[in-house]
Amino acid sequence: EKRILKYRTLNSRFFNFRQVCFTKLDISFLLLARPKTLTLCRYEFLPWLMLLGHKSKLFNLINATSIKWRDKKEVNLFVKRLFYSQFNFITTSSSLDNEMFNKILTNKNIIDLNLRSIEIIDRQHNFLRSDLYKNTKSFFEKLKVSEESICFGSAWPEDLGVLSSSKLIDTIKQKRPWIFIFPHSFEESILDEMTNVLNRNSLSFKKVYSLEDLAAADKGIVYIIMVKGVLCELYPFFTYSVVGGGFGVSVHSVLEPMLGNSHTFTGPNVDRSTEVEEFCLQYPDKINICKNIEEVAQLLSERLINKTGRPDERDNKKTEKMSFTAGFVKSKFEQLVKLYEEK
Repeated sequence: EKRILKYRTLNSRFFNFRQVCFTKLDISFLLLARPKTLTLCRYEFLPWLMLLGHKSKLFNLINATSIKWRDKKEVNLFVKRLFYSQFNFITTSSSLDNEMFNKILTNKNIIDLNLRSIEIIDRQHNFLRSDLYKNTKSFFEKLKVSEESICFGSAWPEDLGVLSSSKLIDTIKQKRPWIFIFPHSFEESILDEMTNVLNRNSLSFKKVYSLEDLAAADKGIVYIIMVKGVLCELYPFFTYSVVGGGFGVSVHSVLEPMLGNSHTFTGPNVDRSTEVEEFCLQYPDKINICKNIEEVAQLLSERLINKTGRPDERDNKKTEKMSFTAGFVKSKFEQLVKLYEEK
C-alpha cells in the first residue's frame, strides 16, 4: 500500500508521543495540496495538518478545550491567542471553554457545541435497532427489569479495589446484583491483576467473548466482557457505573453512562475531563466523584441496600433528561448550520 503521509502514534499510560515521517513525495504533496476546508479536532495540531490548514480557504477546529492552560499566566495566554487565531471557526467542548476562547480571541466565530452528546445519544439509540441487539434482546430486557446491576466501565485493576470492601462484598452476596467488567486494556498482565482481585474476594467470574454468550448468563457471577466498542451502547442497561481512570491517570468518559441514565461513580482524577466540568455541574445528582475507593464501596452498598437506583424508578427521569439533552444539542446544531450558511 502506497501512503503519501505516514503518521505513527505511540501510546502508553504514561506518555503520548507522535512522530510524523516525511519523504520527498510527501513534501511535494504538501506543496501542491489546496484543500477548500480543513477541520481539526481538539488536539490534532500535527505540523503537516497545520500547513494544510494555512493553505485552505476555511481552517476550523471542533471540540476545542482550554482546560490545560486557562489558569496560566498572561504571557502564555498571549501565545495561545496567536496560535488559535489561525482558525476561522471554533466549537468548544464546554461553556467554560467557550468563555475562555471568547476572552482571548476577537472577531472569531466561536460556538459552544458539545458534539460528543450527539455521538453518544446516536450510538445508544441506534443500538436498539441493530442486529446485535436483536440477537441479545431477551438478555438485555431481563437485565433492564432486574433489581440492580453494576458496570465497571473502561476499568483498570485499581478500579476493582471497590470489590475489596468487606461491606460491599457482603451486600453483593446478599442482594446478588449483576456485575459486569469492561477492561480498558486486554493485555494479559492487566487481566491477570483484575482476576486476582476477584479471586482474593471469592467472586466467581467468567470471560465473555461474544455478547450472544450472555443469553445463558445468570446472577452471582462477575462477567468480564472481552468485546471492544460496545460499552457506550450498553451503559443504558446498567443501574450503576464505576468509570475507570478516576483512581489512575485521568477519568474516562463519564458522559456516556450519564446520558444512558446510569448513576455514575468515579475517583478524584477528573481535572482533565471537560465532560465532568460541563455536565457534572448541571447534574450533580447523577454522579459521585469520590475521594477514595472506600467511598465508592460505601455509596454502592447504601444504594444496593436501599434500592435507590431501580430501573423502574428511573424511567421518567430518563425520558425527561434525554428530551432535554436532545433539545439542547439540536439548538446548538442549528446555530452551527446557520453559521456555515452565512459563510
